[in-house]
Amino acid sequence: MARARTATRTRLGVERLDDRITPATLPAGFTETAVAAGLSNATAMEVAPNGDLWVLEQGGGVKRFRPGSTAADLVGNLSVVGLRSEGERGVLGIAFDPNYATNKWVYIYYTSSDAPNPHNRVSRFTVSDANPADYSFVDTTANPALLDETVILDLDPLSGATNHNGGAIHFGPDGKLYVAVGDNAAGANAQSLANRHGKVLRINADGTIPADNPTAFAGIAGTTTGANRAIWAVGLRNPYTFAFRPGTSEMFINDVGQGTWEEVNRGGAGLNYGWPTTEGAFNSTTYPSFSQPVYAYSHGSGTFQGYAITGGAFYNPATSQFPAQYQGDYFFADYVNSWINVLDTATGTVERFASSAPATVDLRVAADGSLLYLARGSNQVFRVSYTASSAPAVTQQPANATATQGSNATFTVAASGTAPLTYQWQKLVGSTWTNLVNGTDYSGATTATLTVLGAAAGDAGQYRAVVSNSAGAATSTAATLTVTANRPPAASIALPAGLTNGKFVAGQTVTFAGTATDPEDGTLGAAAYTWKVEYLSSTATGTPAVRPFVPEFGGATGGTFTPATSGPYTLTDVAYRVTLTVRDSAGLTTTTSTDVLPNVATVTLASAPAGLTLTLDGQPYTAPTTFQSVVGFERPIGAAATQTVGGTTYTFQGWSDGGAATHTIVTPAAATTYKATYAAAALFSTRINFQLAGAPVPAGYLADTGAVFGNRGNGYSYGWNANNASTARDRNAANSPDQRYDTLIHLQKPENPNAVWELAVPNGTYRVRLVAGDPSHTDSVYRTTAEGVLAVSGTPTAAQRWFDNTVTVTVTDGRLTLANGAGAQNNKLAFVEVTQVGGLPAGLVGEYRFNENAGTATADGSVSANGGTLVGSAVWVGGRPGAGSAVSFDGTGRVDLGADLNQWLGASGTVAFWLRTTQVGNNTMWLAPGVLGVESAGNGNDVFWGWLDASGRIGVQAGDVAGAKGAAPINDGQWHHVALTRDHVTGRVGVYVDGTLSGSATSGTGVKTTPFRSIGRIDDTGGSPTGFAGAVDDLLVFNRVLTADEIRGLA
Repeated sequence: MARARTATRTRLGVERLDDRITPATLPAGFTETAVAAGLSNATAMEVAPNGDLWVLEQGGGVKRFRPGSTAADLVGNLSVVGLRSEGERGVLGIAFDPNYATNKWVYIYYTSSDAPNPHNRVSRFTVSDANPADYSFVDTTANPALLDETVILDLDPLSGATNHNGGAIHFGPDGKLYVAVGDNAAGANAQSLANRHGKVLRINADGTIPADNPTAFAGIAGTTTGANRAIWAVGLRNPYTFAFRPGTSEMFINDVGQGTWEEVNRGGAGLNYGWPTTEGAFNSTTYPSFSQPVYAYSHGSGTFQGYAITGGAFYNPATSQFPAQYQGDYFFADYVNSWINVLDTATGTVERFASSAPATVDLRVAADGSLLYLARGSNQVFRVSYTASSAPAVTQQPANATATQGSNATFTVAASGTAPLTYQWQKLVGSTWTNLVNGTDYSGATTATLTVLGAAAGDAGQYRAVVSNSAGAATSTAATLTVTANRPPAASIALPAGLTNGKFVAGQTVTFAGTATDPEDGTLGAAAYTWKVEYLSSTATGTPAVRPFVPEFGGATGGTFTPATSGPYTLTDVAYRVTLTVRDSAGLTTTTSTDVLPNVATVTLASAPAGLTLTLDGQPYTAPTTFQSVVGFERPIGAAATQTVGGTTYTFQGWSDGGAATHTIVTPAAATTYKATYAAAALFSTRINFQLAGAPVPAGYLADTGAVFGNRGNGYSYGWNANNASTARDRNAANSPDQRYDTLIHLQKPENPNAVWELAVPNGTYRVRLVAGDPSHTDSVYRTTAEGVLAVSGTPTAAQRWFDNTVTVTVTDGRLTLANGAGAQNNKLAFVEVTQVGGLPAGLVGEYRFNENAGTATADGSVSANGGTLVGSAVWVGGRPGAGSAVSFDGTGRVDLGADLNQWLGASGTVAFWLRTTQVGNNTMWLAPGVLGVESAGNGNDVFWGWLDASGRIGVQAGDVAGAKGAAPINDGQWHHVALTRDHVTGRVGVYVDGTLSGSATSGTGVKTTPFRSIGRIDDTGGSPTGFAGAVDDLLVFNRVLTADEIRGLA
């Protein structure tokens, strides 16, 4: 039989089973009295226009309390209309129609079970009040299951999460109905205009949408349509309550926070409160679209801390009874820490108003200026009044008690009145009430709680308390102590099913069972049992927050509960407390409880490349980040579609678990990493030939035939400021080096004397190569600008007919512009090549910047995260100018990588790096030094990336078929950019030096499978690797053959 890991606690009691409630601690001059009692899981309240108090119960009850009576009139039970009340669902909000006096309409927000999914709803009911003592909802069919109901608003379907429903509804001063809706435990909803979760809505009383609702919201693209036109404000997590300042349109919204902050926000049309991006106060410069909270308090147990903001009310009554200092202030409550604080809205200062207000969920200011608070923890409503200096009044009478001989018994009284209050307990001896004193028989004789120590037969009798202050005294009713030889029962709790390793898993049902025996009654039956289950959070603090989970129930020797799979508290210091109270036939009780702890697992969110931003529970984190989570608990994770880091834009490719960009994971039992893979966005690159329509188009180029700017249907948009087709020429001249130089377009012909050509590009930096010339004529002065920068300039002669130049320019308006430069005459263009710089091409699988400059570890910034270690004599040195550090090799050291490079470089790929060396290599390739690759002894299953020959030329080769080498030595001790390409299908290999193709050939084909994992040498399966001597910086590996333009962008 499985048992919980935490020790069981047992309490022997002589008190009645009802909760004992001590009065709230209030400022001097304030008193409280109970005005409603006998509630069950109360959620909200409202004062009716006639002064009656209406209270909602989560399970469906709608109760009315008339002034002067704490007894309830059940107006209706919404369980008959298809109610869902699990978790935080249920009957949650109430509002009276502005014309209630004549139409008798009341509006209620509740969770409906109607298909296709459970969803929250606002419905209108009509009140029958013919009998002043017995109101009811109109039911014209006289069938409770067909209670008259007018549906005003059906909200979006709910997920499996039962929390974050919001639920408050109020009519505003404009006569519109405002509805607070939670995010359904999915933070992304709050920033989406595609649903109404995480919002405040504004509708007409009949459910239609006001025409003046906002359609655009700060920080969110797009506008609202259809049912979502009801959205009035966005960016909220769980706006459980809100309030309007009477007589004004000023609204405060109480938004329950997640792990750190609780917020009071000022309501406003079109505002965005920032959830899930922000919680609490934030940097407005960073998030200019979001609205700061009016007030926020952190989580904890301090005076100005709490865990769940609930009720709120402005103190602006028509009749004010509180001192003037409270006029215009805002009262708000914390459910978990059971306090009510007050915010001075003029100064922003906050003070404690009431403590020990058990699990307050709602606040109202009554017409007489008193403050009402709904205490879910005691299922009562209390009225707080100001009486200045007042005599005591007993607010809770001591209860009868039964004690076993030798055990202790206690009596507690509660009273209001001007402090300080003094207490004196008395016992009726004969016919005389006798003051008690502390000693061996009693303790607390002059406090609110009296303890009878080791009760004996002579202690039986009647006890009362006299409460006094400077204004008078009040005497409680008498309570009777019965002392019996009867002994209390014994109880124990077992957890026979549902635990894993003695601990709970979220979503996995736990079974609990009890046994109870009594010395006099023997084995106790189910009628003697009362159970409850509570949820504990912040247990690590030693003073955990305790929330009801399974409401108290009796008549069963056991039961089940299913730990929540989602909720506002995401840390792991949580538990479920199962409590059993058993009562014997003499009324003696014993209470025992056991805490069930969670199974916890480690979860890591990683990105490839590392350092990108991911979200957890809607909050941003820099990857990798590791956190603990309760096994089975749902955690939303997210990855943005694109991110730009260090000038490189990355595009989301997928999560390692196959989930969508934003999806919810269920915490697994074992440590797990979820990796979001990104790829560097491909650089913009194109080559365009200016030519006559119908002329041959050079290989690798697009044709421009003089058309006006537009989409050319080839993936690019480009063209001229006016039709320039008549100025295109195809010379067919024998002296043209190739087709690119044989064609041209004029920029200064009469048809278009100041021709301008544009190409649509993403904003950024570009390398632009321009060639101007004419094989047949020299009557020109070529001067052409790119983005205002003079790109090509020259006067042709018979000896030099073309001018070729490359410039780097920046585009900020989405179009690269070529135009006539000053002094141009008969200007012409032959072709243009445009390559974006500052980013990385797609297909990056290895990124070794070598900028660590300390230690032995070096990172791989690509999707592969295949970091390495400097081994042997490999050391850090200064890198190429402006690029940090590099790694220097002396022929014996290397960088050893964590995984095989052959998985990418055994097939088609590109290696690009900066190199500085004076090393002399070997013309026998398998004996030569090189940057990386492998010699597979005895067969051709090898590949050589960056080997050096005896003259200092660098090459690339696959297998035993000769490859390509650069045209000139590079061992001059200067930094050179090298790029090596291989197509394993065709066998084509290429060597680029400083951005220009320097050699190409056809080498071995097919995938080479011999593994290698070193940078700084050619590995050798025969055991004789050949090391490189020199420095290497910024080595990049791509799993495809880059284009010449892309390579130029890297150099």
